[in-house]
Amino acid sequence: MGEEARNDMLDLPDEGLEALLARVGAMAAQEIAATRSGPVFDRPLSAGQLEELLDGAAPLPLDGEPLEDLLERCRALLGAGRRTAPAFFGYVLSPAAPIGVAADLLTSAADQNVTSWRSANTTVGSG
Repeated sequence: MGEEARNDMLDLPDEGLEALLARVGAMAAQEIAATRSGPVFDRPLSAGQLEELLDGAAPLPLDGEPLEDLLERCRALLGAGRRTAPAFFGYVLSPAAPIGVAADLLTSAADQNVTSWRSANTTVGSG
């Protein structure tokens, strides 16, 4: 597969992946720290406020958008919508535990599709 085809995929070259994981990891650490220090918002954002954070109601781009723009929108949404703190026990949901965030990342990286092994090994046991 040529390099130009790779640009149209969700796959990233090693250095791009490392940079992305570093940025997202820093954003996750910032969000965890913010749950300890606030602010905690008392109500969800309105549809209008969400549209404003997401650059209005513009249609989705046909050719995608730069990763930097997407990360900036994620940062803005995280900062505008926090409703948890370490002492928050309403609805029995606690804030994200740092070790859980790391575990979720590793679980996602392992691509744990329960049926993938069985589906890939259709000849096992038939015979």
